[in-house]
This record gives sequence, structure tokens and C-alpha cells, in this order.
Amino acid sequence: MKRINSKNSNQPKNKRTSRKSGGKGQSSMRNAPAVSIVRAVGRHAIELVGTDFDLTTSDAFWAYYVPTIETEVPRIARLIGETDLDVVSREIGRVVNEAGTHEFPWFLEVSNIRQRFQGSAKEFREVIVQPFWATMERNKMRYSQAYPFVKETLMALRDAGIPVVFVSDGPMYQVLTRAKQTGLDELVSKIYALDTVEPTGLSDEDLEHGRKMVAQLMGTSVKCPFEVLPKHFEKPNPGGLQKAMSDFGIKDGSRVLFVGDSLKKDGGVAQAVGAGFVWATYGLYSLSPRARVLVDQKMNPVGSAPKMVNQKGGPFMPTVYPPRLADAGHFGEVLNHLGRPAIVSSGTILPPSASATAVVNTVGH
Repeated sequence: MKRINSKNSNQPKNKRTSRKSGGKGQSSMRNAPAVSIVRAVGRHAIELVGTDFDLTTSDAFWAYYVPTIETEVPRIARLIGETDLDVVSREIGRVVNEAGTHEFPWFLEVSNIRQRFQGSAKEFREVIVQPFWATMERNKMRYSQAYPFVKETLMALRDAGIPVVFVSDGPMYQVLTRAKQTGLDELVSKIYALDTVEPTGLSDEDLEHGRKMVAQLMGTSVKCPFEVLPKHFEKPNPGGLQKAMSDFGIKDGSRVLFVGDSLKKDGGVAQAVGAGFVWATYGLYSLSPRARVLVDQKMNPVGSAPKMVNQKGGPFMPTVYPPRLADAGHFGEVLNHLGRPAIVSSGTILPPSASATAVVNTVGH
């Protein structure tokens, strides 16, 4: 199993250094809410803000993934002679769920779509794989953007000398390209995201497109340092946030805020290190009915969800979540919690069986 990895060698700058954001000429700062956000920072006890990426600072993957699937599935179905579009959608959903990311570079090659295609690996790559990813990239450039108040808030935190880091479950090549596209790479101190591991059992020809795509996107020029985390650091494993705390010289978790849309994954990470957790409800509930049907039904076959067990061997369905400081209606609400160290109860910590793939009663979380 070959690992594709890269690490920007630049280390974070002095965590207390303040950099000015450009002053009065920035149009994004001209409205009253943005000005009030900047003024809200004031004196602070928080020394590091960690944040998820998808559904927290940036539109979720379905903003560009759903239109891609809606146009590509009929095309792929036609090429393999499948008349039931849901069969193709469910097969893509099965592989994506197993891979843990919607942008797994080889999900078409490891799916049964590859076996059903009457042609060589080269023909499959040229007829199915390359057009699919080209459509994905076009839709990403068209639809992916930062949420309201994210840039203004990041500028306010930067000017207050509070470093902000992305700690993402996405593959690094995906996070780099989207951070650059949205301009968020200019406003954070460092990016932490996951490694991409090649699947086993594929020929070099079937691996070729994914390898080239990852290598190309990992070369994206961003304006902040980044570090690739091992795949097993997927949240709620706190390893990514712990690495960020170590990099920025922070030993006391109560001096950290973590923001994310997932109670189980992001909230679990925050509680594991003793950080305050702000739940980004605005991201979670942005899933449109159109996307919900596709993501949670047509691309999530009945019976395919992982079956987790508790420590006694029985079924596990987490009903207790980590405590949170607030349910945020927009990213700027982070600034309401900078004035005092976070106080985190230890009474509701998630059990070890609450893994990143556990089934919960919140869509996608």
C-alpha cells in the first residue's frame, strides 16, 4: 500500500505576532456586522482557534459534488449499459463511504463500474474517469465559497494575534485547492489535513490518473504552511488538534476553541484536549432537500452503514455528546467566547466506540 504524502517545511510564525489586514480599502469590511465583529475581539484569554473546513468555514462538498453526480451518473450509466441510475449512484456511494471521502481519487476504479465497463484501463480512464473529475473541478470552481462572516472573523482574529488553524478530515490535496480558491489560505496560520493512501489490488494503469491528480493538486501554492496527518488521525481522534497545540506552544486546552459542524467528531476532539467547542449549526443545516435525498438516500445504500458495537459487544448509538459553549448561527459567533478560558465538563465524554464511522441520529454525523 503506497502512501502519498507531502509536508510544507515552513513552520508557524510567532503565535503572538499581529499582522494588519489591509485597512479601510477592503470592501468586505465596510458593512456594519463586519465592523462589530472586529470590535468584538478586544481582550482575550483564548490563544488558538482550531476549525473544521467543510461545513464550518466553507460550503460543504455537496455544493459542487451534487451537480457533478447529477450530470455524471446518467453519462456513466449509459456507458456501462445500466438503465437504473440509482444502481450507479448507490455503487458510488458505497465506495465513497468505505473510503471516508467523497474525493477519493480512485473510487471509480475500485467500484464495479470499472468491471462493468467493456474496455481497457486506458479507455476507462479516458472515457469515464477524466471527464468525471473535469466536471467535478468545474463545479468546484463555480460553486465552492466561504460562508458569510468567515473572512471578516479570520481577519479579526489575525489582527488580535490569535492564530487560527484548519484541522480537517478531508484529504490534504482537496483542502489545499479549496482553501486557495476561497482565499482562506491567506487568513489562517496553518492547515492540517489527512494523507491519501492508494488502494491495493489495482494495476498501475488504473492508479495512473489518481496519482497524477493528487500530485498535481498537492503542488497547489498556498500562502500558509500545511502538514499532512496520518489517515488514522481522522476525527474524533484528537491527534491533529494536539499537533497544532504543540506547534503553537499551547499546553492548556482551556486556552483553545474548536469550531465544527459535527458534534461527535469535532466536539469529541475538543473535549479530548479540554478545549471549548462551538457547534457550527449553520453548516450542518445547510443541506438542501435536493442534496439530502442524493447524499443520504441514493448514495447511501440501505444496509451499508457501519455496524458499531459498544465495549460490552452490544449495538452502539451515541446519545450523549460533548458539551458545547454555543450553537453558532454564523462563524463570527466564535468571537463571543474569547474573553475567558473554556470550562469543559468531563462528564459527557464520548466512549471509545464513538469512532469516525459510528452511526448516529444526525445526518452525516
